[in-house]
Amino acid sequence: MARVAWWALFVLVGAATAGSAHAITAFSNFGPGFARSTDTGLIVGRDGDIFGITTSGVQFSSEATGPFTMLWIAANARVGTPGDGLTFTLTTDEQGIPGEAIESVVFDNICDVNACATGQLFSALASQTNLLVEGETYWLIAAAEDPESSFLWFGTTPGEGPGTVWVQNLLFPEGIVIELAQPGAFRIDVTPRVVTVAEPDMVPLLAMTGIALLFGYVRRAGSRP
Repeated sequence: MARVAWWALFVLVGAATAGSAHAITAFSNFGPGFARSTDTGLIVGRDGDIFGITTSGVQFSSEATGPFTMLWIAANARVGTPGDGLTFTLTTDEQGIPGEAIESVVFDNICDVNACATGQLFSALASQTNLLVEGETYWLIAAAEDPESSFLWFGTTPGEGPGTVWVQNLLFPEGIVIELAQPGAFRIDVTPRVVTVAEPDMVPLLAMTGIALLFGYVRRAGSRP
């Protein structure tokens, strides 16, 4: 019976302190309603003989703390190229350039403008194990896994302003940082860790339950020979 009573107290405490967490936006440079440019942006993958295979990235600062939960991007495969394997990698910032990789998210079946509407919006779940910290700077790097693929990562609208981008290709094999450029549009969601306290109307009930259990224990201890 005592075990049942103590279990009931634990249930009450859990009910009083439990909280639910919902994903929130840690960063977004989309316009209202995921608005983005469908004519300009960052090229990812094959970009002709001069530039070769291009990898593009955007620098950003997280506006919330929590595990990386979901990534939203807008892109199309460029006409005449296969459209699978567009990978986005979240990295640290190392003195203004992309640093250590944190996590990668792969988007498959990104079709070209002849096969689907221009400016497709895609989302994918992350592992929810890697923490983003409010105020910290990161990079989101886009790369094509198929060397024959070429994508346009759709850019921000003029109202969202310029950003800092990083490009690596044949001309810049070590990568180059470009300030005040049009970045690719994306959104990152995190799930904040919620710690709640007991509701005010639950405190008296918890106190009374605890006192009753303690009183019963003292009585039982006093009745033993």
